[in-house]
Amino acid sequence: MTILLDDKGHLASTDGLEELHQFARSIGLKKEWFQNKVIPHYDLKGNKPKDAINKGAVRVTSRELIRRYWEMRKRNA
Repeated sequence: MTILLDDKGHLASTDGLEELHQFARSIGLKKEWFQNKVIPHYDLKGNKPKDAINKGAVRVTSRELIRRYWEMRKRNA
């Protein structure tokens, strides 16, 4: 499972939505906070980015998050 956190606080997954939701729950996020946009993600604020990194999220740039998400989509098409 690869969970990504970009420099704008977007938490996304390259392995699918179930992994993203599981990870989000593990750091205390509610599913209602999920944003089902072009790139599905949660917005992290306060101490949540630090919590995500401590749980294993990989810090990336916004550009890298977008690139890796679209690579995953191509693999799964």
